[in-house]
Amino acid sequence: MEAIKNIIITLLAALFTTITANAAGSFPQGTCGLLINYPSYYPITDLLYIFSTPVSVKDGAEAYVYHKDEIVATGLLRMEKSSLLGSSLLYFDSDVYMLPKGRTYRMEIPAGSLYLESDPSVCNDLMIIDFCVPSYIAGIYLHKKVGESVASGMMFYFDLGISAPNSPLMEVYRDGVLVGTAPVSATGGSDSFVSASPFNVVFEDEVPYTLALPESSIWVRDGADMANPEMSVNLIGSIIESYPTADYVDMEKIFDPETNVLSKVIFYYDQPIMMVENESVQLLDGNDLVAEADNGYTSSNEAYSYYGEDDGTWMLIADFSRIADRLEPGKDYDAVPTDGAVYAVTDIHGGSSVQSASAENNVLLGCTDGTLTVKNAAQGSLITAYTVDGRMAGSTVADGTAPATLALPVKGLYIVTVGHRSYKVMNR
Repeated sequence: MEAIKNIIITLLAALFTTITANAAGSFPQGTCGLLINYPSYYPITDLLYIFSTPVSVKDGAEAYVYHKDEIVATGLLRMEKSSLLGSSLLYFDSDVYMLPKGRTYRMEIPAGSLYLESDPSVCNDLMIIDFCVPSYIAGIYLHKKVGESVASGMMFYFDLGISAPNSPLMEVYRDGVLVGTAPVSATGGSDSFVSASPFNVVFEDEVPYTLALPESSIWVRDGADMANPEMSVNLIGSIIESYPTADYVDMEKIFDPETNVLSKVIFYYDQPIMMVENESVQLLDGNDLVAEADNGYTSSNEAYSYYGEDDGTWMLIADFSRIADRLEPGKDYDAVPTDGAVYAVTDIHGGSSVQSASAENNVLLGCTDGTLTVKNAAQGSLITAYTVDGRMAGSTVADGTAPATLALPVKGLYIVTVGHRSYKVMNR
């Protein structure tokens, strides 16, 4: 974790060199280093807030973490000095190490907790830091773009440090049938990727493929209790399918109760989502662009957006509170995500097949050590295995809640029917 902090501090150094001295009598804004504006996977004790000018903490000053209106964590604030451009590093010593997953949180640093060392009479206003802890690793994207050729390997990228401690295997399915596996390796620092190279697989033109990463193959480094769900990437021949865009089902605008200025816009979704890097939520006054709430790191005096789930509800939150002085009180601005900014992640969280025309096309089959495994078969589907000479080798019925299994004691080629669709499966 210390290495990640050092990297972030180094990256922010260039930013600080461009910041001019604060005007007399003003408190510096600071920049949040670890709870940056995307879902946080790290323990809340690792909060790092950076000031480019010398700042100190009043004795006994505390900060509070809220879930909705309930305080879920409290902790003392402490400041450390860094030789890096004379910056001050603010830490939060929480009484709770890890917050429950699947929720959105708000950290508040009360007004008057911090003061300017050059003028102790200058203190901070109320500081609010929003972040969320998803139920699983969510920030996943691909190294390939739509229309590019598939090489011998595939990479999943993650927006955090990850590890693959148990030597997992990525599964390769051809038209729903397991045809190979590939060892997975996790590489990189705070922006990591998982790579797999199935050299024994040739991606035939116009043939559907699925690359699946089993559940709990990848874990967040440095102690966070977060792993991946089952993930898959769908291919057709040598072309990668684009992620399906997601439309919000409801929207809520929140105005500051004291100033009546628009503070946040919340977009609600009925499915898991991800937000594309460098995309934003635009704030419009008619046809005029007022501001953009960018996804990912942004300077401390600009709007930002982040996504995640809270008690099973997926949200994209655009926070415009930092630019309140640029907005008119009472004005009902329009807010829209940029085109293609938000994607549904059902395709990477469920092992579905390529552009399914029906539930039958979601089925994935594999055979290991004489056991046929059928994933994603609809409840009540009849699964039957036949030898190549037409003799029935066995059958079962899918219950729709867990993979169905069927013993195939004799090695060789089988024809397996799932519902009304047939597959060729080799029992090696």
